[in-house]
Amino acid sequence: MGKPMAVLAVAVVIASLCSPARSDGSDHRYKEGDPVPLYANKVGPFHNPSETYRYFDLPFCIPDDLKEKKEALGEVLNGDRLVSAPYMLDFMKDKESEVICKKKLLKEDVARFRSAVVKDYYFQMYYDDLPIWGFIGKVDKEGKDPSEYKYFLYKHIHFDIFYNKDRVIEINVRTDPNALVDLTEDKETHVEFMYTVKWKETNTPYEKRMDKYSQSSSLPHHLEIHWFSIINSCVTVLLLTGFLATILMRVLKNDFVKYAHDEESAEDAEETGWKYIHGDVFRYPRFKSLFSAALGSGTQLFTLTVFIFVLALVGVFYPYNRGALFTALVVIYALTSGIAGYTATSFYCQLEGTNWVRNLLLTGCLFCGPLFLTFCFLNTVAIAYTATAALPFGTIVVIVLIWTLVTSPLLVLGGIAGKNSKAEFQAPCRTTKYPREIPPLPWYRGAIPQMAMAGFLPFSAIYIELYYIFASVWGHRIYTIYSILFIVFIILLIVTAFITVALTYFQLAAEDHEWWWRSFLCGGSTGLFIYAYCLYYYSARSDMSGFMQTSFFFGYMACICYGFFLMLGTVGFRAALLFVRHIYHSINAPIALEFELDSAIHGRRLRFRCRSRSRSGGHSLPSSVAARTAKPALSVLVLPARRVGAGVGVSRAARVAISSDGRSAGGYDPELRSVLELATDSELHELERILFGPSYFSPLLKSITNRADVDYAMIGEDLEEREDFLAALESRFLYLAADARSVLRGWRPSYRSVLLSVRKKLNIPCSTKLSTEDLEAEIFLHLLQEYLIEESRTSLPMWESSANSDVQDSLGLGFDEQKVQAFAASKFGARELRSLIFKGGGLVTLSKIYQLIARRLSGKVLLEAANYQIRKEVIKKGGQLAAINLESRAALLAAKKGFAGAASRYLGLRSMMSLLGPMLWGTFLADMVIQMLGTDYARILQAIFAFAQIRIMRTYRVPADVE
Repeated sequence: MGKPMAVLAVAVVIASLCSPARSDGSDHRYKEGDPVPLYANKVGPFHNPSETYRYFDLPFCIPDDLKEKKEALGEVLNGDRLVSAPYMLDFMKDKESEVICKKKLLKEDVARFRSAVVKDYYFQMYYDDLPIWGFIGKVDKEGKDPSEYKYFLYKHIHFDIFYNKDRVIEINVRTDPNALVDLTEDKETHVEFMYTVKWKETNTPYEKRMDKYSQSSSLPHHLEIHWFSIINSCVTVLLLTGFLATILMRVLKNDFVKYAHDEESAEDAEETGWKYIHGDVFRYPRFKSLFSAALGSGTQLFTLTVFIFVLALVGVFYPYNRGALFTALVVIYALTSGIAGYTATSFYCQLEGTNWVRNLLLTGCLFCGPLFLTFCFLNTVAIAYTATAALPFGTIVVIVLIWTLVTSPLLVLGGIAGKNSKAEFQAPCRTTKYPREIPPLPWYRGAIPQMAMAGFLPFSAIYIELYYIFASVWGHRIYTIYSILFIVFIILLIVTAFITVALTYFQLAAEDHEWWWRSFLCGGSTGLFIYAYCLYYYSARSDMSGFMQTSFFFGYMACICYGFFLMLGTVGFRAALLFVRHIYHSINAPIALEFELDSAIHGRRLRFRCRSRSRSGGHSLPSSVAARTAKPALSVLVLPARRVGAGVGVSRAARVAISSDGRSAGGYDPELRSVLELATDSELHELERILFGPSYFSPLLKSITNRADVDYAMIGEDLEEREDFLAALESRFLYLAADARSVLRGWRPSYRSVLLSVRKKLNIPCSTKLSTEDLEAEIFLHLLQEYLIEESRTSLPMWESSANSDVQDSLGLGFDEQKVQAFAASKFGARELRSLIFKGGGLVTLSKIYQLIARRLSGKVLLEAANYQIRKEVIKKGGQLAAINLESRAALLAAKKGFAGAASRYLGLRSMMSLLGPMLWGTFLADMVIQMLGTDYARILQAIFAFAQIRIMRTYRVPADVE
């Protein structure tokens, strides 16, 4: 209940502060002849919006009763300095060439006016709270050298005022191009300043009189660009979401399955990546006081941004509501300081910090400190320039009082509440006493490359909208589409959270447990990209110049980007913390329970493993309890027996020395060759049929077979011929088992690595420490259980009776080959096929989108070129009246920049696609080749089944009493 009341109180305060100070006619109703307040605000260079000066800093006619208008805090921060203007615009009173004053301009006055004309000075006034602009002069440049330019001052202003009953609806100002004062030479001159007033009636209601100023940002082509920006951002979000859903969730799911089945022993824990560091992942970060202060400041700035958006969406910041935004920023920041204090101190205490007072002071100064130093420097520059951006001493005192009497007490109260909250950090895993050493990582896993990767995607989602925001803040555009801006802000938060989560997972998978600061830095790196965009905007998209404007632009943008860094860093860390807690809570630090069971394979003890979950966060249960709670998943009774001769002597390959990589010195794989040596002639022929025969679900390039040139009649007679045949079978099997990368590099896997890969693909719950024979047996039992022909389940083949059998297809007895091939196609082949289809469809879709966008952009280039040419011709040939109007000049500049921007976007798209298109198609074709060279699981599963059956039949015998 207290929270909504606080929000309501803030809204009421902001609404009261955001209403601009009114003139004498505060109800905006007048009778004929009533004076309507007209205030002169400021003058300044058109291209330097921050460099503004008081209106009467130039030697205009000063009225006898000069009055300064009382201004609100936001108006002063905005640089508004309103004084009464010399023009008398009484309600519904026309005037024709009314003389204000006759003034003698000295040489110094002429020089000041000429300097202002050279810099394209404009003036701004407010008539009944309606803004009006105009240029003070012009430069005659046509067909002449710069040394021959002529400079003129406008001395006659025309006011066209529209009214509806007793209210002022609209006012336009234009200058008379024929009433000019030559300022080219430094000489005294006499000037007669005049003005003309024309009143016209209109049907526009008073409530819609501000629509004129907001329509410029709602024009169809502007809205089209805004929606294009949103679509671009949404596509980025969808792609990123799909990437995370496909990669992260799939990887995590596999990790959870592996961990649940205990696929790896304790000695192989380093292979599990992020699970291996569960005792270090929640180790508190270094500089935890600074980290907590950054989180507190980021949370406050996030709350401030949300409140600003709420006020904007309800219509508080209508066009030229003078100073409303600055007032809202100051007041809301002061009122939300308690959030910063509470968040920082409570999190600091959760991290077992003790000096919470120092943490509170650091929180209060973390953002305000750099902002205050920047303000001091820039205010000094503004004072040196005597610009209106220099804050008066009274305003500085008010801001200091707000910080002292509102911000600081609320910060302290929030800190005390956070300290007394006594919340504990919720870590699903207990932290070990000593940290693990982080393994060496490649350069691209460092902080700076990760920040660059993390900041690029969120920035790419907002960069189009950034131009309009910059053109509004640092230019004369009007931005009123706050709903679109809010959507872009939501997209920014989503992309920031997702990319930070992805990079945090990859960091943990690399066994780097120092993710706290990294997630904050990656989330906030978008602020660095925004500041880099400032450099581009200043040099390429604006005409700003001068030390004061440059220092204001880069100084205050540095503070804004720093605020974005803190805010988005907080969002990134919170998302990463939620993700890390979730994945470690899902595994909950399981422990392996082992027990031993007598088995008969090679007469030794086999170790079966199972898992139980421990809520204690890393403590193991006693082995006795583990032994009592463990149960085997599958029991197989195979008793040891004598070896049965295979009819073949000890092979030559078995006698050669074995190298360190598991391959024999002669190039053979001894573990695979040993089982081939046990096979009879008929079994070798059947293996040849499996490895070289047709398979409709195999990779295309691996289906191209070249059978060995062997005399089958001599295999049983000639040992040399038999060895060549065995080598051909071995080479064919390892070729089929190799993945595409190994095939292209000429590498071949070992038989054990093939078995481990198959075990992983089939999710067989056994340890990687088993011997090659035992791994082979585990895969055989799994295949026997899963792909046994239904009719043969009740009559399994008698291995003893078939030990010396030469019956054709005896190795496939009871085994459904079609089922295995269909399984390999659906589980492995279909996955690659789906990937190819998606990639191909994505490329076709991308080409269609490119064609559509290219047509739109080319049409946009032609439209902008025509618009620019028309405006240029109007100003050149017949539109001197339009040329002297600020809006027309601004329209010409906007048309020029629009043409340049449209052309650059079109050329940029063409350049990007000319580079990206061949790369994507090349990647697609490379993927096709890789898929055609992938592992042939359809054949190697049958081959492994046959190998295991040969080994079991030739090595073990089931006793008659068991039968």
